[in-house]
Amino acid sequence: MNTPQLKKPTIDINICIPNHFIKRVKVSPLHKISILNNLFPQEDNIFIYRGQLLSENSTFESYGFGRNDQISVQKYYRDNEVGNGGNNSNKSNARDQTKEKYYIVVLPNLQTPEFEYYKLKWIQITRDADIFSENIAYGTGKASSREFARLRDLRMTKLEQKKSFYRKNWWNFIDNKKLSAKRDVPLVTDFKQLDTPCSEAMPVIW
Repeated sequence: MNTPQLKKPTIDINICIPNHFIKRVKVSPLHKISILNNLFPQEDNIFIYRGQLLSENSTFESYGFGRNDQISVQKYYRDNEVGNGGNNSNKSNARDQTKEKYYIVVLPNLQTPEFEYYKLKWIQITRDADIFSENIAYGTGKASSREFARLRDLRMTKLEQKKSFYRKNWWNFIDNKKLSAKRDVPLVTDFKQLDTPCSEAMPVIW
């Protein structure tokens, strides 16, 4: 039985921004890493995968993205006798069951000593791709999401009970924005006065 010659399909990559979000994108293995900069215009970022910094001039294929997918799909074809005459559902099932999950961590490229430690930390965390993938799956599962939401609600409830928290953050906001809390607000009185009360209906805003 001849193993079908598979083209290089697009691969799913999960872009992870620590403490923010995970975004799934589709790229070709022949694309360069620099294509990810389109997601972050006017930002200088670094990309970490499997404990190494990715060079923007290299392709995804050069780092092994999609390589295991193709080998696994070919093995799936052999084990399940899915040949050239196989239907599209079987081929799609092969891709879905064998597709590897890729996670790239994106960090802002800051030139500070603290950032060097932060960068090394994520290089170490992502070194074992399997463990990192399991941790991501655990953190993004439905049960975990509900638990995180519950803990977030408890934390916000405690903050609401601290009157000094809002007062402190208000003054920090004023200081950072260079605003004066006691500045005068101009009172505008130069407008046309109505002779009679307005009888027009007020607009409905909902």
